[in-house]
Amino acid sequence: MHACVPELFGSRIINNIFSGGFVSTAEDYVKSHNLIDLKYQDSTTYLITPDPAVDSGKWIDGITEGFAGKASDIGAIEKDKPMWKVGHDFSITPKIDTVRSKPLHRNLLINAAFEHEDHLSPWVKDGNVRINKQPGKYQTTPDTASVRMGAYSLELLPKGIIYQEISSLLPDQDYCFATALRVDKNEAVVLGVSFSDGSEVTSTAVGYTENGWARGVVNFSSGSQTTVKCFIKRTTAGKGQV
Repeated sequence: MHACVPELFGSRIINNIFSGGFVSTAEDYVKSHNLIDLKYQDSTTYLITPDPAVDSGKWIDGITEGFAGKASDIGAIEKDKPMWKVGHDFSITPKIDTVRSKPLHRNLLINAAFEHEDHLSPWVKDGNVRINKQPGKYQTTPDTASVRMGAYSLELLPKGIIYQEISSLLPDQDYCFATALRVDKNEAVVLGVSFSDGSEVTSTAVGYTENGWARGVVNFSSGSQTTVKCFIKRTTAGKGQV
């Protein structure tokens, strides 16, 4: 699993049952409460006591919906709950639920990969910024193109800034604002977070790397504030691309 993916930055792999091994070339992710090489013969043997998955799961805010026993079970189904069928069944009227789950460690940025095609909202442009459409990029192909995933990328021209207001922070919590950047030689860009009192915290300047893509990161604490602006700013005015 994930053997061909170079990174899993910000990913959390929790409460999963793997029938085989778990292999990853990435190191920048969190994993816990998973069972490896656990094989069930069929649905009748799933979560039958004694079972290492029963009462061994981790509560995840915004995802866990209750459980029977001392803790939630690892895996997709709680013990003694009906098995669910993968795929569509036309004999069953679907229950439509458009409410998004909000786990604590979710990405708070909206349209984070600029994939809304016809608009940047809720990102706001300040200066010279444009969206470029590129040939589609997939996870299994090398990161050598001008787009890292999907079909769109954002280009910051000289003096270009883009920002998004985040209004759902919890007070006195640590957060991380990060993005993937591709910067030509002699150009630079910074990430930053600005607060309502006028203060801000910024990353070190991100410039050219031989690997093409680099990660910009800003770690910050919310303190008493629950709303901030996350921004990306080009700091050079050369002819290269950012």
